[in-house]
Amino acid sequence: MNNSVKRLLALVLTCAMLSVCALAADFTGRADELYDLGLFKGTGTDAEGNPVYSLDAAPTRAEAVTMLVRLLGKEAEATEGEWEVPFTDLSGANAWALPYVGYAYENGLTNGEEATLFGTNNTCSAQMYCTLVLRALGYSDAEGGDFEYDDALTFAAEKGLLDAYLTQGTFLRDEVAAVSYSALVTPLKDSDKLLLDKLVEDGAVDAEAAQPLKDKAALYAEYCALAAKMNAQKDQSIDADFNMSMTMTAAGVSIPMTMEGSQQMRLTENGDVVAAMTMKVTAMEQTQTVETYIKDGVCYVNDGTSKIKTPAEGVTGLPLDSLAESTASPLYYFDSLSKAEAGGKVSYTMSMPGSLLTSLTQAVLSSMGQTEDLSGISFGNTEMTMTFKNDTPESVIMSLPMSMTAEGQTIDIALTVEMTINAMGDDVAVVLPGDLDTYVEAPAA
Repeated sequence: MNNSVKRLLALVLTCAMLSVCALAADFTGRADELYDLGLFKGTGTDAEGNPVYSLDAAPTRAEAVTMLVRLLGKEAEATEGEWEVPFTDLSGANAWALPYVGYAYENGLTNGEEATLFGTNNTCSAQMYCTLVLRALGYSDAEGGDFEYDDALTFAAEKGLLDAYLTQGTFLRDEVAAVSYSALVTPLKDSDKLLLDKLVEDGAVDAEAAQPLKDKAALYAEYCALAAKMNAQKDQSIDADFNMSMTMTAAGVSIPMTMEGSQQMRLTENGDVVAAMTMKVTAMEQTQTVETYIKDGVCYVNDGTSKIKTPAEGVTGLPLDSLAESTASPLYYFDSLSKAEAGGKVSYTMSMPGSLLTSLTQAVLSSMGQTEDLSGISFGNTEMTMTFKNDTPESVIMSLPMSMTAEGQTIDIALTVEMTINAMGDDVAVVLPGDLDTYVEAPAA
């Protein structure tokens, strides 16, 4: 296994254990759910009659206003009404947009780009779309209102409509689906009522069709509230055991590998890390045990044959707040959620499209200054289960299928990671060996 693959697998393990956040990805699942609610109708149908969403296309201003009218529950009123607008670019092929633009214009929800041009086919930015969605939730960007247009993205993030990752890069119909989906499970201004509840009350969305999303949102809110308690702890020290099993299959040959170990990590008052980790890796009937220690900004590694020390810059270990990272992730990242209770424990299982981790891995590699080509790497649908006992996290389990293709050969990888949390906060003790002074500087590369 070459160094690039080793680094990639190490990164995958880190991402799997620490985060379910991700960058812009494929939100087809969210578009499907919106379609079932009658709120996202696509750009046409394929040969089999299935909707075509064109998620990789940039949204137009007309499409954005159409979504606004639907999120307001006013599509029927818009399409049944007669509207007069000063815009000349709403005829011919663009005539379909006239009812939506007409309703929005007459109700003070949108303006044209010019006195006689709406800008029907011009692209809609993330800032523009979030402004429209915030208006649907009852917020105003008028003078003296709730937010200013220039701060629309920040205000939208504060309301839970999106995270910082979603609007990096080109804003596409994919992101329109995600933000719209998030809006449905966001409370209206000065209310506990969700936008979806209002649409049901107004008869714009069928109550039975809306129930699965309402149940999903309620369950996620419950999980986030529980995880937030964990995240709020001042002392983020942690003692955990971890196990990883991985099977790599290529050309009909499978190679299993296991990694097991433990880590104790404390954060000092000045933010420094003190940690001890033991890891045993078994592959191809060979086992190697590596001990890693961190103290005073120095990382000490004992691989059984040598004892090396290097600067510990950027080492963060497994802080508790990272385990609750998903509380910052809007609901659009998850395909499904479920809950199980047994023996005084409660477990939440979340499934995520593999494309999310693909995007995340690429972004993290880039932030680390690494330029590995991930065009031949893809993740399958990923599942994570987090178990709590007495409102305290007890374990995290993640299954992650992936494949890598290079030089005409495909390697399929089945990866399962499990972390058991033994102690947190003041209960964490880090034991360092007494021979750290015998470790030597790593040789120059």
